[in-house]
Amino acid sequence: MRFFKGRFESDYSGEPEAYSLHALDEETEELYTYVQDLKSWNRDRLLAGHFHFPEQYEDQGQVTFEEVSRDEVYGLLDQVPRLDQRIQSQRLLAAKLEGQMKRSGQVLTSAEVGLLTGPLSQRPTAAPFLKEMLESRGQHRRWSTIFLYEEDGPTRRKAISTLKANKKLKFNSRGHELAVRHKTKRYKIDGEKQNLIAIEVKYMPPAETTKEGDKP
Repeated sequence: MRFFKGRFESDYSGEPEAYSLHALDEETEELYTYVQDLKSWNRDRLLAGHFHFPEQYEDQGQVTFEEVSRDEVYGLLDQVPRLDQRIQSQRLLAAKLEGQMKRSGQVLTSAEVGLLTGPLSQRPTAAPFLKEMLESRGQHRRWSTIFLYEEDGPTRRKAISTLKANKKLKFNSRGHELAVRHKTKRYKIDGEKQNLIAIEVKYMPPAETTKEGDKP
C-alpha cells in the first residue's frame, strides 16, 4: 500500500474545497478513501479516475494527490472531515458508503491497508457497521483483519481475548460464532515488504468452527 493526501479544487475557487486521505493497492491499482464517519477505507472508483487519469477530469475540478508515509497517516486520520448530514448530497454519499459496508470487496479495515493498531487513536472494534461488514464477508467465507502488530507477544494475546469477549460481535444474525485467529502476513508498505502479525476474524457455522478451530 501507498498512502496519499488529496485536495479537491475547482475553477471557481482558489481555496481547497475538500481534504481526503487515500490508500492505493499497488497490485490491483484500486484506490480506497478513508471515511471518518465509518472508520473504514472504502473503494473509490471516482477518485481512482482522478488519480490514474487526471487529464480526463480537468473541466470538473482537479484533485491533487500528495504521497505521505504510513507514519504520517496516523496523524492525519483525525483531520479528515466528517460528512455534513445537513447537506443532501452528503447524506446521499453517506448512504452509499454505508451500503458498501454490507457488500464484500468494497471496504478495507485500517489493519488491512497496513496501519498498525498501536499508533491508532481509535479502537478497531468500535468502528460503525463493523458487524455488518463481517456478516457480509462471512457469506463469502472471508477472514477480516482487525488488529495488526509488528511482533507477536502479550499485546496480540490481549487483543484476541478482547475480541472473544466482545458481546456485540460474538454472534452474527444467524447465530454463527465469531472465530478468531492470528497469522503472519506479508504487507508492502511505502515500497517495503514487511511481515506483520494479523489478528483475523470470521463468522463460521458450528461445523466449520470445529474443523478450523481458533488459533490462540
